[in-house]
Parts: sequence; C-alpha cells; structure tokens
Amino acid sequence: MLGKLLKYDLKAEYKTYGILYIVLILTSFLSLITSKILDNYPKNIVVEVVELIQKLFIAGIPVLSFAIFIVTLVFSINRFYKNLLKDEGYLMHTLPVSTSQLILSKFIAFFIWSIAAVAVVFLAVSIAAGGFEWINIFAQGYSKGFAGVNQQDFIKFNIYLIIFIVLTPLAFMSHVYLSFAIGQLSSKNRLGMSVLTFVVIYFVEQIVSTIITLLLPNSNVSFEYNSDIGFSKLTDYMLIGVIITLLVAAAMYIVSNVILTKKLNLE
Repeated sequence: MLGKLLKYDLKAEYKTYGILYIVLILTSFLSLITSKILDNYPKNIVVEVVELIQKLFIAGIPVLSFAIFIVTLVFSINRFYKNLLKDEGYLMHTLPVSTSQLILSKFIAFFIWSIAAVAVVFLAVSIAAGGFEWINIFAQGYSKGFAGVNQQDFIKFNIYLIIFIVLTPLAFMSHVYLSFAIGQLSSKNRLGMSVLTFVVIYFVEQIVSTIITLLLPNSNVSFEYNSDIGFSKLTDYMLIGVIITLLVAAAMYIVSNVILTKKLNLE
C-alpha cells in the first residue's frame, strides 16, 4: 500500500516540477547555443545583441535552479499540510494504511523530488558549460585545497559531508512535520501554532547544538583545517554532526507519527 501512496504523491506535483525542469534545461541549451555563436562569429551589432541575450540566459540558470529547490520544498510542505491535516485528511486517514505510512510516503516523495532537482540542475549546468569537464576542474581545485591532509581522513570527511548534505533537507522536513503535528493540537489558529512551534524547536536545536559543541574536546582550540591533526579533528566533528542530525531527525519523525496517530485533530 505504501507503494500506491507514493505513486499518488509523486503524480500530484510532477507537472509543475516537469515544467520547471524543461524551462531550466531549455535555458541551458540556449545559453550554450548563444555561447557557440559568440565563439564563431566576429563582433557586430547582431552578435552584441546575442551577447546580451546570453548574459540573461546565464543569469537565469541559477535563478531557475534556486526556484526549483524552493518550489520543491514549499510544495512538499503544502502537500503534507493539506493532504493530512486539512479537509483531505478526512479521506486520507480512513484509508487502510497506518499513519506512519502516510507520513513516510510524503517523506520519500520529498526525497525523490529533491534528488531529481539536484540531477536536473547538475545536467543544466553541464549543458551550459558545454560538457562535464567542469566537474574535473572543480574536483581538482577542491582536492588541491586539502593537499596537506591525510588521504584517509580526506576520504572519510567527504563521505560524512555527502551524508550530512543528504540528511539536512530530510532533517528539516522532519522538523516541519513535528511542527505541524504539534500545531494541529491547538483548537485555534493551528497554522500559526505550527509556525510558532517551528521557531521554538529551531531555537532549542541551536541552544542544544551550541552546548554539545562547547562540550566537545578541544572545541575552544583553533586549528588549521589543512594540517593532519586539525583536519582529523574536523573529520571527527563532521561525524558527530552526522550522528546528531540523524538522531534528531529520527526522533522528530517518530514523535510526529505518535502525535498524528494518537492525537489527530482535523476539526
């Protein structure tokens, strides 16, 4: 049944996302085409116009990329709220599925669309750049910046960094789900209570993370990231950050599920 729920959630917004993806890819192609024109034709009035148009296309790529991520986030939040906590919730919660499956479906759908957004932006940048050579240039520059560190620590650091990047939006969505779950307990202005809950949880997270950071060994000692000892510490802190993020996200997800299972309020 989870598969059917997920299919339903993925189909709900695919047209909106698809339009944005097509516009971004088309903008990248036009940027590439205008770039080829500028490389192969002598400068004249027409080419100057093309150059201006190319600048607009180049500027449009990051704007559209940012818009895709924002729309993915906003639409996912809106779908969770309307589908489970508003009028549609009366139907959704009568389906022969558990509350945890309803939440998990929204969670997985958000993750899939986020991965899709990253893939499309990656493809768009590669098209505009005329190929994938920019990846090699970026990788070389990135590695050069850490040339003086232990190779094993460098590999571990990048693994932790990738995991942290993947976990961050999922942790944020768990934060949102918990805020909605607590907010819907209020009999008045549930959306406002959800926003207030989000802010309160955020500040609590910051206070707790600050305390944990201060309690870490040598947290008050400055170190150079490009030295073996300093980078080893940085790698350890990155691992701690990954573990904390994972635990907090899991806890918020579980609490959200418990509240919406036992204390659901659709009135």
